[in-house]
Amino acid sequence: MADQKNPVDAGKYPVAISAIGDADGGGYMALAVDLKGCMAGGETRAEALENLQSAILEWTDEAVRLGRRVPAPGEAIARAHKEHKSLMDLLQKQDSLLAEQTEAFEKQRDELARLREQLLSLSSQSQSDDAEPDGALADPCLVTIAGSRGGRNNIPH
Repeated sequence: MADQKNPVDAGKYPVAISAIGDADGGGYMALAVDLKGCMAGGETRAEALENLQSAILEWTDEAVRLGRRVPAPGEAIARAHKEHKSLMDLLQKQDSLLAEQTEAFEKQRDELARLREQLLSLSSQSQSDDAEPDGALADPCLVTIAGSRGGRNNIPH
């Protein structure tokens, strides 16, 4: 639907059409997703689409008159796909990092459990070594020092 003044093919722009509820007057609203604010209404879907084609030509004429860039047909959808892909890549990276953190946490938890068991084992072994079986000394490092002079300890002062 291009004319001599406007080379834009209005039929190439992606369109979203939605029904308007009876409480709001009924009919249909058509929106050119690439052209911010470019919309038109109609009693039927076909009428809304036809009115939108005219609105697209008016919108692009005004943008050119004001020296503004006219988005290419499908540009908004391409941008949305690119943003979606970028977000999905970020989510996948986040999932990967969370999985790595979970694995590292589990390894640390297992190592701490192993060390705890070792400490408990050493502690119980030490406690059993400290018991005095049948008159043995409680601590093998404690010894009585007996000197040769009348039973006195031979410890230098």
